[in-house]
Amino acid sequence: MRKKILAAMLCTAMGLAACACKGTTPTESEFPTVRVPEKTATPAVSATPAPTGSGQEEVPFTDYETYVATTKLAKDYVGFPVEKVTDEEIEAYFKEVLERNKTMEERDRAVQNGDVANIDFTGYLDGEPFEGGADTGFDLEIGAGGFIDGFEEGLVGAKKGETRSLNLKFPDEYKINPDMAGKAVVFEVKVNSVSEYVLPELTDDFVKELTDGEYTTVEAFREYSIDALTKDKQYLAVIDYLVQNSEFPELNEEYITASLDSMKNYYQMYAVMYGVDLETFMQMAGIADTKTFWDDMEAEIRRMEKERIVLYCVAKAEGITLTEEEFTKYATELAESYQQTLEQFLEERERKYVEQSLMMERALEFLLENVTEK
Repeated sequence: MRKKILAAMLCTAMGLAACACKGTTPTESEFPTVRVPEKTATPAVSATPAPTGSGQEEVPFTDYETYVATTKLAKDYVGFPVEKVTDEEIEAYFKEVLERNKTMEERDRAVQNGDVANIDFTGYLDGEPFEGGADTGFDLEIGAGGFIDGFEEGLVGAKKGETRSLNLKFPDEYKINPDMAGKAVVFEVKVNSVSEYVLPELTDDFVKELTDGEYTTVEAFREYSIDALTKDKQYLAVIDYLVQNSEFPELNEEYITASLDSMKNYYQMYAVMYGVDLETFMQMAGIADTKTFWDDMEAEIRRMEKERIVLYCVAKAEGITLTEEEFTKYATELAESYQQTLEQFLEERERKYVEQSLMMERALEFLLENVTEK
Protein backbone atom coordinates (compact mmCIF):
# COMPACT_ATOMS: atom_id res chain seq x y z
CA MET A 1 0.00 0.00 0.00
CA ARG A 2 2.53 2.60 1.05
CA LYS A 3 4.82 2.47 -1.92
CA LYS A 4 5.35 6.22 -1.82
CA ILE A 5 6.50 6.19 1.80
CA LEU A 6 8.88 3.34 1.14
CA ALA A 7 10.36 5.13 -1.85
CA ALA A 8 11.05 8.19 0.29
CA MET A 9 12.71 6.04 2.94
CA LEU A 10 14.76 4.34 0.26
CA CYS A 11 15.99 7.72 -0.93
CA THR A 12 17.13 8.43 2.62
CA ALA A 13 18.95 5.13 2.74
CA MET A 14 20.52 5.82 -0.62
CA GLY A 15 21.79 9.17 0.58
CA LEU A 16 23.38 7.61 3.63
CA ALA A 17 24.88 4.85 1.59
CA ALA A 18 26.24 7.25 -0.98
CA CYS A 19 28.09 9.11 1.74
CA ALA A 20 29.48 5.85 2.99
CA CYS A 21 30.70 4.61 -0.35
CA LYS A 22 32.21 7.88 -1.49
CA GLY A 23 34.11 8.51 1.68
CA THR A 24 32.92 12.09 1.57
CA THR A 25 32.98 14.35 4.56
CA PRO A 26 30.94 17.43 5.32
CA THR A 27 32.83 20.62 4.65
CA GLU A 28 31.83 24.25 5.03
CA SER A 29 30.45 25.46 1.73
CA GLU A 30 31.54 28.69 0.16
CA PHE A 31 27.84 29.32 -0.37
CA PRO A 32 25.32 29.97 2.43
CA THR A 33 23.22 27.13 3.72
CA VAL A 34 19.66 27.53 2.47
CA ARG A 35 16.69 25.18 2.42
CA VAL A 36 16.63 24.86 -1.35
CA PRO A 37 17.48 22.10 -3.84
CA GLU A 38 21.17 21.26 -3.84
CA LYS A 39 22.20 23.32 -6.85
CA THR A 40 25.14 24.95 -5.12
CA ALA A 41 27.11 21.93 -6.17
CA THR A 42 30.81 21.94 -6.82
CA PRO A 43 30.40 18.71 -4.81
CA ALA A 44 32.99 18.07 -2.15
CA VAL A 45 35.18 15.30 -3.48
CA SER A 46 36.95 13.81 -0.53
CA ALA A 47 39.28 11.00 0.32
CA THR A 48 38.98 11.52 4.05
CA PRO A 49 37.83 8.42 5.97
CA ALA A 50 34.73 8.62 8.13
CA PRO A 51 35.02 8.19 11.89
CA THR A 52 35.05 4.83 13.62
CA GLY A 53 31.55 3.53 14.17
CA SER A 54 30.16 5.11 11.02
CA GLY A 55 29.62 1.80 9.28
CA GLN A 56 32.48 2.54 6.92
CA GLU A 57 35.29 0.74 8.72
CA GLU A 58 35.33 -2.11 6.20
CA VAL A 59 35.72 0.14 3.16
CA PRO A 60 39.40 0.27 2.16
CA PHE A 61 40.35 3.79 1.16
CA THR A 62 42.54 4.50 -1.81
CA ASP A 63 45.96 6.10 -1.65
CA TYR A 64 45.60 8.40 -4.65
CA GLU A 65 49.33 9.00 -4.82
CA THR A 66 49.57 5.57 -6.47
CA TYR A 67 47.66 6.89 -9.49
CA VAL A 68 49.84 9.91 -10.23
CA ALA A 69 52.42 8.09 -12.34
CA THR A 70 49.92 5.89 -14.22
CA THR A 71 47.08 8.31 -15.00
CA LYS A 72 47.26 10.30 -18.23
CA LEU A 73 45.27 13.50 -17.81
CA ALA A 74 43.23 14.95 -20.66
CA LYS A 75 44.84 17.84 -22.47
CA ASP A 76 43.73 21.48 -22.31
CA TYR A 77 41.83 21.23 -19.04
CA VAL A 78 43.16 24.59 -17.88
CA GLY A 79 40.94 27.40 -19.15
CA PHE A 80 38.25 24.93 -20.19
CA PRO A 81 35.42 26.82 -21.97
CA VAL A 82 31.94 26.53 -20.42
CA GLU A 83 28.73 28.16 -21.59
CA LYS A 84 27.18 30.76 -19.31
CA VAL A 85 24.13 29.88 -17.27
CA THR A 86 21.06 30.71 -19.36
CA ASP A 87 17.94 32.59 -18.29
CA GLU A 88 15.99 29.37 -18.81
CA GLU A 89 18.25 27.48 -16.36
CA ILE A 90 17.92 30.24 -13.78
CA GLU A 91 14.12 30.32 -14.04
CA ALA A 92 13.97 26.52 -13.86
CA TYR A 93 15.99 26.67 -10.63
CA PHE A 94 13.69 29.26 -9.10
CA LYS A 95 10.70 27.13 -10.10
CA GLU A 96 12.29 24.17 -8.34
CA VAL A 97 12.97 26.25 -5.23
CA LEU A 98 9.31 27.27 -5.08
CA GLU A 99 8.16 23.72 -5.74
CA ARG A 100 10.29 22.38 -2.90
CA ASN A 101 8.78 24.94 -0.52
CA LYS A 102 5.13 24.53 -1.48
CA THR A 103 2.53 24.30 1.27
CA MET A 104 -0.86 22.65 1.64
CA GLU A 105 -3.99 24.73 2.07
CA GLU A 106 -7.34 23.23 2.95
CA ARG A 107 -10.16 23.68 0.44
CA ASP A 108 -13.92 23.49 0.92
CA ARG A 109 -14.67 21.40 -2.16
CA ALA A 110 -14.60 17.88 -3.51
CA VAL A 111 -11.36 15.95 -4.02
CA GLN A 112 -9.62 16.58 -7.32
CA ASN A 113 -6.64 14.91 -8.94
CA GLY A 114 -3.46 16.37 -7.45
CA ASP A 115 -5.11 17.21 -4.13
CA VAL A 116 -4.02 15.85 -0.77
CA ALA A 117 -6.85 14.06 1.01
CA ASN A 118 -6.48 13.40 4.74
CA ILE A 119 -8.22 10.07 5.27
CA ASP A 120 -9.09 7.31 7.73
CA PHE A 121 -9.35 3.92 6.08
CA THR A 122 -9.89 0.27 6.90
CA GLY A 123 -9.51 -2.62 4.49
CA TYR A 124 -11.73 -5.73 4.68
CA LEU A 125 -11.09 -9.19 3.28
CA ASP A 126 -14.15 -11.46 3.32
CA GLY A 127 -15.78 -9.01 5.68
CA GLU A 128 -12.94 -8.96 8.21
CA PRO A 129 -10.26 -6.26 8.67
CA PHE A 130 -6.89 -7.46 7.44
CA GLU A 131 -3.49 -6.68 8.94
CA GLY A 132 -1.75 -3.60 7.58
CA GLY A 133 -4.89 -2.36 5.83
CA ALA A 134 -5.90 0.47 8.14
CA ASP A 135 -4.72 3.92 9.19
CA THR A 136 -6.07 7.22 10.48
CA GLY A 137 -5.17 10.79 9.61
CA PHE A 138 -3.19 9.73 6.56
CA ASP A 139 -2.32 12.38 3.92
CA LEU A 140 -2.75 10.84 0.48
CA GLU A 141 -1.76 12.69 -2.68
CA ILE A 142 -4.37 11.83 -5.26
CA GLY A 143 -2.87 10.65 -8.54
CA ALA A 144 0.63 10.02 -7.18
CA GLY A 145 0.21 6.24 -7.35
CA GLY A 146 1.05 5.63 -3.71
CA PHE A 147 -1.77 3.12 -3.14
CA ILE A 148 -3.08 0.20 -5.18
CA ASP A 149 -4.91 0.87 -8.44
CA GLY A 150 -8.38 2.31 -7.95
CA PHE A 151 -7.89 3.60 -4.41
CA GLU A 152 -6.94 7.17 -5.26
CA GLU A 153 -9.24 7.34 -8.27
CA GLY A 154 -12.12 6.19 -6.08
CA LEU A 155 -11.80 9.27 -3.87
CA VAL A 156 -12.07 11.84 -6.65
CA GLY A 157 -15.29 13.80 -6.11
CA ALA A 158 -15.58 12.95 -2.41
CA LYS A 159 -16.12 15.82 0.03
CA LYS A 160 -14.98 16.45 3.59
CA GLY A 161 -16.80 14.11 5.98
CA GLU A 162 -17.88 11.73 3.24
CA THR A 163 -17.21 7.97 3.51
CA ARG A 164 -16.76 5.81 0.44
CA SER A 165 -16.61 2.06 -0.05
CA LEU A 166 -14.00 1.04 -2.60
CA ASN A 167 -14.21 -2.45 -4.10
CA LEU A 168 -10.67 -3.17 -5.21
CA LYS A 169 -8.29 -5.99 -5.98
CA PHE A 170 -4.65 -6.32 -5.01
CA PRO A 171 -2.20 -6.94 -7.87
CA ASP A 172 -1.68 -10.58 -8.78
CA GLU A 173 2.00 -10.19 -7.90
CA TYR A 174 1.90 -8.14 -4.70
CA LYS A 175 5.23 -8.83 -3.05
CA ILE A 176 4.76 -6.32 -0.22
CA ASN A 177 2.32 -8.81 1.26
CA PRO A 178 2.13 -11.97 -0.86
CA ASP A 179 -0.82 -13.22 1.20
CA MET A 180 -2.93 -10.42 -0.28
CA ALA A 181 -1.86 -10.93 -3.90
CA GLY A 182 -4.86 -11.10 -6.22
CA LYS A 183 -7.36 -10.80 -3.35
CA ALA A 184 -10.59 -8.83 -3.71
CA VAL A 185 -11.04 -6.38 -0.83
CA VAL A 186 -13.23 -3.51 0.29
CA PHE A 187 -11.84 -0.29 1.72
CA GLU A 188 -14.00 1.94 3.85
CA VAL A 189 -12.48 5.41 3.49
CA LYS A 190 -13.51 8.59 5.30
CA VAL A 191 -12.29 11.93 3.96
CA ASN A 192 -11.29 14.20 6.84
CA SER A 193 -10.14 17.16 4.78
CA VAL A 194 -9.22 18.22 1.24
CA SER A 195 -6.12 20.32 0.58
CA GLU A 196 -4.14 21.43 -2.43
CA TYR A 197 -0.52 22.38 -2.89
CA VAL A 198 0.16 26.10 -3.16
CA LEU A 199 3.43 27.55 -4.44
CA PRO A 200 4.85 30.50 -2.52
CA GLU A 201 5.55 33.78 -4.23
CA LEU A 202 9.17 34.74 -4.81
CA THR A 203 9.20 37.82 -2.58
CA ASP A 204 11.72 39.48 -0.28
CA ASP A 205 9.93 37.99 2.75
CA PHE A 206 10.08 34.50 1.23
CA VAL A 207 13.81 34.85 0.51
CA LYS A 208 14.51 36.11 4.02
CA GLU A 209 12.73 33.12 5.58
CA LEU A 210 14.24 30.65 3.12
CA THR A 211 17.81 31.72 3.87
CA ASP A 212 17.35 32.38 7.59
CA GLY A 213 17.97 36.05 6.98
CA GLU A 214 21.24 35.64 5.10
CA TYR A 215 19.59 37.21 2.06
CA THR A 216 16.80 39.75 2.38
CA THR A 217 15.89 40.59 -1.21
CA VAL A 218 14.96 38.64 -4.31
CA GLU A 219 17.73 40.36 -6.25
CA ALA A 220 20.40 39.36 -3.73
CA PHE A 221 19.16 35.76 -3.76
CA ARG A 222 19.12 35.81 -7.55
CA GLU A 223 22.76 36.90 -7.65
CA TYR A 224 23.70 34.16 -5.20
CA SER A 225 21.77 31.59 -7.24
CA ILE A 226 23.43 32.60 -10.49
CA ASP A 227 26.85 32.31 -8.89
CA ALA A 228 25.96 28.91 -7.44
CA LEU A 229 24.48 27.61 -10.70
CA THR A 230 27.49 28.91 -12.61
CA LYS A 231 29.95 27.04 -10.41
CA ASP A 232 27.78 23.94 -10.61
CA LYS A 233 27.73 24.06 -14.40
CA GLN A 234 31.45 24.73 -14.58
CA TYR A 235 32.25 21.87 -12.22
CA LEU A 236 30.14 19.38 -14.17
CA ALA A 237 31.61 20.45 -17.51
CA VAL A 238 35.25 20.37 -16.39
CA ILE A 239 35.02 17.14 -14.41
CA ASP A 240 33.09 15.40 -17.23
CA TYR A 241 35.78 16.43 -19.69
CA LEU A 242 38.58 15.18 -17.44
CA VAL A 243 36.93 11.86 -16.62
CA GLN A 244 35.90 11.12 -20.20
CA ASN A 245 39.22 12.10 -21.80
CA SER A 246 41.79 10.94 -19.25
CA GLU A 247 43.40 7.50 -19.32
CA PHE A 248 43.14 5.49 -16.08
CA PRO A 249 44.94 2.41 -14.85
CA GLU A 250 42.95 -0.34 -13.14
CA LEU A 251 40.92 1.04 -10.26
CA ASN A 252 41.07 -0.18 -6.68
CA GLU A 253 38.64 -3.10 -7.08
CA GLU A 254 38.73 -3.86 -3.37
CA TYR A 255 37.39 -0.39 -2.69
CA ILE A 256 34.74 -0.66 -5.44
CA THR A 257 33.43 -3.99 -4.12
CA ALA A 258 33.45 -2.91 -0.49
CA SER A 259 31.68 0.35 -1.32
CA LEU A 260 28.92 -1.44 -3.21
CA ASP A 261 28.53 -3.93 -0.35
CA SER A 262 28.30 -1.01 2.07
CA MET A 263 25.43 0.46 0.09
CA LYS A 264 23.63 -2.87 -0.04
CA ASN A 265 23.98 -3.14 3.73
CA TYR A 266 22.11 0.14 4.13
CA TYR A 267 19.24 -1.14 2.00
CA GLN A 268 19.31 -4.41 3.89
CA MET A 269 18.94 -2.49 7.15
CA TYR A 270 15.67 -0.99 5.94
CA ALA A 271 14.50 -4.34 4.58
CA VAL A 272 14.94 -5.81 8.07
CA MET A 273 12.92 -2.93 9.51
CA TYR A 274 10.06 -3.90 7.23
CA GLY A 275 10.47 -7.61 7.90
CA VAL A 276 11.18 -8.55 4.29
CA ASP A 277 14.17 -9.67 2.26
CA LEU A 278 16.24 -7.18 0.28
CA GLU A 279 14.74 -8.08 -3.09
CA THR A 280 11.20 -7.60 -1.81
CA PHE A 281 12.08 -4.29 -0.19
CA MET A 282 13.50 -2.97 -3.45
CA GLN A 283 10.30 -3.92 -5.25
CA MET A 284 8.24 -2.31 -2.49
CA ALA A 285 10.12 0.90 -3.23
CA GLY A 286 9.29 0.69 -6.92
CA ILE A 287 12.63 -0.72 -8.15
CA ALA A 288 11.64 -3.62 -10.35
CA ASP A 289 14.95 -4.28 -12.12
CA THR A 290 17.33 -4.64 -9.18
CA LYS A 291 20.20 -5.95 -11.30
CA THR A 292 20.23 -2.81 -13.43
CA PHE A 293 19.90 -0.71 -10.29
CA TRP A 294 23.00 -2.25 -8.68
CA ASP A 295 24.90 -2.13 -11.98
CA ASP A 296 24.16 1.59 -12.21
CA MET A 297 25.19 2.04 -8.59
CA GLU A 298 28.52 0.36 -9.21
CA ALA A 299 29.06 2.53 -12.29
CA GLU A 300 28.47 5.62 -10.16
CA ILE A 301 30.99 4.43 -7.56
CA ARG A 302 33.56 3.96 -10.31
CA ARG A 303 32.75 7.36 -11.72
CA MET A 304 33.24 9.06 -8.35
CA GLU A 305 36.55 7.27 -7.87
CA LYS A 306 37.73 8.56 -11.24
CA GLU A 307 36.71 12.09 -10.24
CA ARG A 308 38.93 11.86 -7.16
CA ILE A 309 41.80 10.47 -9.19
CA VAL A 310 41.76 13.25 -11.79
CA LEU A 311 41.45 15.97 -9.17
CA TYR A 312 44.37 14.63 -7.17
CA CYS A 313 46.43 14.21 -10.35
CA VAL A 314 45.61 17.79 -11.39
CA ALA A 315 46.80 18.98 -7.98
CA LYS A 316 50.12 17.18 -8.47
CA ALA A 317 50.47 18.27 -12.10
CA GLU A 318 49.91 21.93 -11.20
CA GLY A 319 52.32 21.81 -8.28
CA ILE A 320 49.68 22.54 -5.67
CA THR A 321 51.12 22.26 -2.17
CA LEU A 322 49.72 22.61 1.33
CA THR A 323 50.99 24.62 4.24
CA GLU A 324 50.74 23.28 7.78
CA GLU A 325 48.39 26.14 8.57
CA GLU A 326 46.05 25.17 5.71
CA PHE A 327 46.06 21.54 6.77
CA THR A 328 45.32 22.34 10.41
CA LYS A 329 42.45 24.67 9.47
CA TYR A 330 40.95 22.08 7.13
CA ALA A 331 41.35 19.18 9.55
CA THR A 332 39.91 21.25 12.40
CA GLU A 333 36.81 22.07 10.38
CA LEU A 334 36.33 18.40 9.54
CA ALA A 335 36.83 17.41 13.17
CA GLU A 336 34.19 19.91 14.26
CA SER A 337 31.75 18.52 11.70
CA TYR A 338 32.15 15.13 13.38
CA GLN A 339 31.94 16.74 16.84
CA GLN A 340 35.49 15.65 17.58
CA THR A 341 38.62 17.40 18.69
CA LEU A 342 41.41 17.71 16.16
CA GLU A 343 43.41 15.13 18.13
CA GLN A 344 40.54 12.63 18.11
CA PHE A 345 39.95 13.20 14.41
CA LEU A 346 43.55 12.54 13.43
CA GLU A 347 43.89 9.55 15.74
CA GLU A 348 41.25 7.73 13.69
CA ARG A 349 42.69 8.55 10.26
CA GLU A 350 45.94 8.51 8.43
CA ARG A 351 47.11 12.05 7.80
CA LYS A 352 47.72 11.37 4.11
CA TYR A 353 44.01 10.76 3.46
CA VAL A 354 43.11 14.12 4.95
CA GLU A 355 45.86 15.79 2.96
CA GLN A 356 44.71 14.14 -0.26
CA SER A 357 41.16 15.31 0.36
CA LEU A 358 42.35 18.89 0.76
CA MET A 359 44.52 18.59 -2.35
CA MET A 360 41.43 17.58 -4.32
CA GLU A 361 39.56 20.63 -3.08
CA ARG A 362 42.48 22.87 -4.01
CA ALA A 363 42.57 21.31 -7.48
CA LEU A 364 38.86 21.94 -7.90
CA GLU A 365 39.32 25.58 -6.88
CA PHE A 366 42.16 25.87 -9.41
CA LEU A 367 40.05 24.44 -12.23
CA LEU A 368 37.08 26.70 -11.53
CA GLU A 369 39.27 29.79 -11.20
CA ASN A 370 40.64 29.13 -14.69
CA VAL A 371 37.39 28.31 -16.50
CA THR A 372 36.59 30.56 -19.47
CA GLU A 373 33.00 31.45 -20.31
CA LYS A 374 31.66 30.98 -23.79
